[in-house]
Parts: sequence; structure tokens; C-alpha cells
Amino acid sequence: MRAPYTHTCFAQNRSGIGPPARRRRHRKGFTLALLNLVSLGLFPGSFHSLEGSMTKRDRTLIFAVMAVAAITAAYFGFLRLSGAPVTAVITTERGEAARESLSGPHRTITVTGPVGKSIIEFQDSRVHMLWSDCPDKICMKMGWIAEAGQVVVCMPNKVVISIRGDAR
Repeated sequence: MRAPYTHTCFAQNRSGIGPPARRRRHRKGFTLALLNLVSLGLFPGSFHSLEGSMTKRDRTLIFAVMAVAAITAAYFGFLRLSGAPVTAVITTERGEAARESLSGPHRTITVTGPVGKSIIEFQDSRVHMLWSDCPDKICMKMGWIAEAGQVVVCMPNKVVISIRGDAR
């Protein structure tokens, strides 16, 4: 007769002999997180027998995380609303070809690269690659960009459109 499995990670089968019926997972972290949500009132449920009271340290940590998140959101929201000039810089293999503000009337710019021409369209404070002579047209599929740090690249034609959040 074989000895039953006694390892804590495995549940016994009904007879207690042989391989375990299923693997049991320990969910201590999940249970504690669920208890914190219940005690905050964010997750409705009747876990009264499992509820634990939050300590002062827990409340302080939650408040600090929420305060940092609010300050970060307010800071970046203020930067967006501050009206900082947003510029599109168009670069080719020969260097900077154009620097255009995103605000302004609808317009197009044609840039020549090693493969052929690329047409860049500006409209409603955003920019995209309207046409390029490259074979795959991946740059045209990248879509419109309007935020600082976004980039459209046409590798075969060596044309880069990058958005900068300052006037430099």
C-alpha cells in the first residue's frame, strides 16, 4: 500500500491513496487584497467572517498613493492646457527638412527621399503621412499623430515625422 501524498500544495483524492486529485493554489495575497477592497467599501460582498480592519499604516499608504496619482494627473493636465507650442519636425537623410506648427490651416508638404516623394498632411492640429513612394506603405498606416513624443517613420524613404512639445 502506498503512502498518501502529504505535500501541502496537493489535495488528496477521495481514497487518500494515489496521485492528487487537483493542485491547490495558495491565494493569500489575493485574499488580503480582496479584504482591503471590502473594508474600503469598493467591493460589495458578505465576507464578514473574513473581514480585517485596516490599520493606520494601511490608510496612510493608500492616501499617499492617491495623492501622488492626483498630483501627477494635475501636473500633466496643466501642461496639456498650458498651450505649449507643439511642432512637427520632418527629418530626411540630409537633415531637418521642415519644422511646422500643428496649429494652422490645412496644408501638405512634399519631401523627397531616396525612394521618391513623401507627402505629409497637416489638419486639425495633427499630422500624418498622406503618401509615400515606399513599397510597403507602413508609414501611411501609422495614422495621425498629435502628441509630443509620437513619431511616424518611413524607413525606405528615410523620412521621419516627430512631434516636439517645445519650440526648439
